[in-house]
Amino acid sequence: METDARRYALRVCEPQVSAAQLQTELDWLQALKRDTDLCVPTPVTSVQGNLVTASIDESAVQWWCVLFDWIDGEPVSRQMSEQAAARVGELAAELHLHARRWTPNVPSHIGLRQFDPTWLAGPASWWASGRALAALGRPTWQALDRAVQLAVEAMQDLGESSEVFGLIHSDLHFGNILVTEGGYAVIDFDGCALGHYLFDLAVIEAEFLDYPMAEAYIAAFRNSYSCASKSSTLSPQLLQRFSVPAAVVFLEWVYTSPNPAVREDKLSWVPVVVEQILSTL
Repeated sequence: METDARRYALRVCEPQVSAAQLQTELDWLQALKRDTDLCVPTPVTSVQGNLVTASIDESAVQWWCVLFDWIDGEPVSRQMSEQAAARVGELAAELHLHARRWTPNVPSHIGLRQFDPTWLAGPASWWASGRALAALGRPTWQALDRAVQLAVEAMQDLGESSEVFGLIHSDLHFGNILVTEGGYAVIDFDGCALGHYLFDLAVIEAEFLDYPMAEAYIAAFRNSYSCASKSSTLSPQLLQRFSVPAAVVFLEWVYTSPNPAVREDKLSWVPVVVEQILSTL
């Protein structure tokens, strides 16, 4: 939306999004604006002084609405280079360093999605409950299950200390990292969750695979992130293991989307994602 002087982005959240989950995102964005030099969306306060407004439709369904200042830029994918890959590494490191030291309001963690071993392969998970089996077919599911179990073991071995596990963006694809006039921006924090920081890195590295110079870009990205974050867990083997849960998130999103157009559009990517998971073996 646009006024005479400013442009805004209005988000109407899906009904399943809780107020607590939304509040965590808004709290984190405000903290990032206050504590860092990162360019991230700024939530706009309503005339009533609220960041979140409830809208009720004709069926009495409540939709949470949030207004953000517009960030003008283009996806980093259109300007990819080793220098850009290194800058993406710095951005990811800055997000994770802030998450490690920031203490959100305790109630705001209620309702946050948590990408942990139980989410990935627990009895009620999409993967282990039979829903993935029905979606992918038994031969494909069985071929991928070994990679999923190895990822579970890697998650368990790494643990959930604050140095490796915390608040993550969870959707750092290159459409959510913009090149702006002033530098770079990170947008769309609506999927923020609790998870291993390696999950974010695995999502990013999957994006580099679309480029002929993927190896050089990944090397620049890893070196930059490692230097900026001083991380001791950035091993190629671990990153390979965490590419599996990142891929499972995509598969679950495709097969459970209530939007038929989304499913039809993204199903063409499923064979590629399946091959990526198999390559980790």
